[in-house]
Amino acid sequence: MNPADYRLLVQADKERSVKRQARLAEASPSIPDAVFWFTALTIGGFACSVPVKRNLFHLTTAALFIGSPLVIDDVDAPFSGAIAV
Repeated sequence: MNPADYRLLVQADKERSVKRQARLAEASPSIPDAVFWFTALTIGGFACSVPVKRNLFHLTTAALFIGSPLVIDDVDAPFSGAIAV
């Protein structure tokens, strides 16, 4: 192999690596951990305030609220979340 060809291959590999790192940085989760845990604690507080009688609406709402951040967290990290892609 000609040394000039080798330099071209190395340069192309470096460019691919830089572009890949840029794509990975763009694909990082968009919800900060502090916001996620604040939401989880707020939902937990809501769930603790559910009345004992006639609570179907409250429990359904709590289930939806609890499921929302879990789905968002899984979508933000598709290769490491609960649902494997």
